[in-house]
Amino acid sequence: MSIHDRVQETYMRQLDILNPLDIPRVNIIGCGASGTGIGIILTKLGVSNVTLWDGDKVDYHNIPNQYFRGNAIGEYKVDALREEMERISPTGFMPNIEVHNKMFGETDKVNSEIVFMCADGLENRRHIMENLMKQNNVKWVIDTRMGGQYYEVWTINTHQPSEVNDYIDSTFKEAREDPCTSRSVIYTVMMMSSRAVATFKKIVKGQVVPLVYREDVDNDLYPILCNYRSGESKKDRMVKVD
Repeated sequence: MSIHDRVQETYMRQLDILNPLDIPRVNIIGCGASGTGIGIILTKLGVSNVTLWDGDKVDYHNIPNQYFRGNAIGEYKVDALREEMERISPTGFMPNIEVHNKMFGETDKVNSEIVFMCADGLENRRHIMENLMKQNNVKWVIDTRMGGQYYEVWTINTHQPSEVNDYIDSTFKEAREDPCTSRSVIYTVMMMSSRAVATFKKIVKGQVVPLVYREDVDNDLYPILCNYRSGESKKDRMVKVD
């Protein structure tokens, strides 16, 4: 059976939304809450090439709000996530997963045009973004931020200096401050991860994406707010990728 026939058979229900053969290589920097959620969703979508970055190991408090099995305590997060992605991949669509048990640093290189930014701490993200900007191949950075039942997804066109500068400026202040016992819950993690991957799909398909997508899961009066680029609307503008 050819790869096209296998795709038709396995992914028949999503082909008009996103064909697995159209999914490009991605890097996920940070394999905690949203990083694991994004990895799991991409695997089910049929991604074929993923690079994971994280230097932390799985701890007890990671199990409830991150996509790790209960007996992964003490493993490097990148290794535990790779094992889970391989375990749940559809038959015949095992992704090629490259892992680095370290956080992305100054001398490191990414091998994709689209990067998911899921590292801990805004200062850390600022330094990572500054390093990514030294690499000409990166076109889009999708950043996930969460505080309890509130989350944001930032989508940065790295060929637009003003967007990069605004993003870096935003890393000097936390999106929201929450007590340590109200910082992360799995349903917000999965909603945020899904939104990040939905944004990724729009980029791949050439659809418009907001600069910032915000959702307050616990507040029905202010559930969602999107900020679009100047002159763009969801209705009638297409993203122009350099």
